[in-house]
This record gives sequence, structure tokens and C-alpha cells, in this order.
Amino acid sequence: FNEDEVNECGDFFKRFGADIETLSIVSCDISERKLQSILQSTKNLRQLQIQQCSDLFISGRFLTDSNLLLENVTCLSLALNRHLTDLLFNRITQAMPNLSSLDLSGNTISFHKGLHKKFYPGSHDEECGSKTVFTSFFIQKFLQKRASKIKELTFNSTLIDGQGARLLDINLCPFMYI
Repeated sequence: FNEDEVNECGDFFKRFGADIETLSIVSCDISERKLQSILQSTKNLRQLQIQQCSDLFISGRFLTDSNLLLENVTCLSLALNRHLTDLLFNRITQAMPNLSSLDLSGNTISFHKGLHKKFYPGSHDEECGSKTVFTSFFIQKFLQKRASKIKELTFNSTLIDGQGARLLDINLCPFMYI
């Protein structure tokens, strides 16, 4: 789907969802509830691309109270989503335990320690993540947990350059694109 209104797709995913292995949603108008319904119907999904769908993430409620598990998804692209936050990144990646490829290109990722202290002053939100900022802390946490599975990382057009990658200690990945 590219620049479509995905909310009007009727029973398509209920009928054909089991046969879908790749889903690409780019610059689309889609509600959180509709995307969650689609993902629940596509249990054999292997690749998921949600790009430039910032409105989808603006409320911060995506995958709230969800037990969605997409264990077949190995490739995920969340490029160019300006409202992606630590909380949403955490929820999305927890629903996909077998990721081997992750693209976060074009997102605003903060990796300054002072910013982390500002949004996590008492560490009380550190377990699930901030609803307002996307920091390198959760990316690093994700990579530490999944180091043996991750084969490709893409950070094109982000603030993470070679020095930022060293600060994240992500030399573990032989196929990292900055």
C-alpha cells in the first residue's frame, strides 16, 4: 500500500492474510486499530515495512493491551516515522522476537545522555519507555538482547553516525548501514 487509505480494505486480510508474507505500508492513512487487525490476520508475515506513517504513531497507543506475536517477522522497516518513541519501539520489537533486519532510517533518534536523564529522571519509565522521545537507549537495549539474531541494521539519515554507533556499542553487526 502506497499513499492509500488502508482503513477501507474490508475483509481482504481476513480472507488472504494467511498467504501474505510481505506487507508494505508507505505514506498511508491507517488507524492503529486497523493495522493491529491486519497484523493479527497475517500470521505468516516475514517482512513488514511501515514507512512515513507518522499519524499512526502520534497517539502513542499502538499495540497497547495487545498480545500480538509476529514470530515469523524477520525484517522490519520503521523508516521515516517522526512520532516513533521508545515506548512504541519497545512494543513493536517485543511483538517480533525473531527480527534479523531492522531499518530505522530517517527517524529522530537521540543519543545524548543528558536527554536520557531528562526523560528518565527516576528511571521509573525506563522499563517500558518514554511516550515522547526516541532514544538510543532502547535501541541499545534491543541490540544487547538480540545480538545473536541481528544481521542487518540501517540508520541512514539519522543522527547515528560512526561515532554514534561506537557509543551504542553496535559493532556486533557486520551489515550496518549508516
